[in-house]
Amino acid sequence: MLSTVGLCAIEILLIGAETLKATGYVGKEVILKCQLAPGSENITQVQWEFESTIILVFNTQHGKSIKDSQLKERLDLTEQSLKIKDVKITDSGTYTCTVTTYPSGSLKETIELVVKLFNFLTFAQQIIINTK
Repeated sequence: MLSTVGLCAIEILLIGAETLKATGYVGKEVILKCQLAPGSENITQVQWEFESTIILVFNTQHGKSIKDSQLKERLDLTEQSLKIKDVKITDSGTYTCTVTTYPSGSLKETIELVVKLFNFLTFAQQIIINTK
């Protein structure tokens, strides 16, 4: 699946039961979608980790906390999804989304982000192929 929103490119593929693969492009933004659906339960906290280090926590009572990291100034949270602005090669790696619900507890999802140099011609060809 390839979708575009302005200068944002998202490509997410399922690899196995619990790991997703996402592709980001240097200088663009990427949205890592945490696709956990807790149903009718109340979400009390959303936490994102990069390479097993907590980078962002949103708690319904305490608000959002972005931890000090190479990503700090470039992160945003929309619903459960993590937006990374001005993507860099060093952003490649494993991201884990943990959604805590009441009363069931925590659900986790792992996304492997691969960052590539943006090649407009290749990108345009993919759009043309996907629209045919």
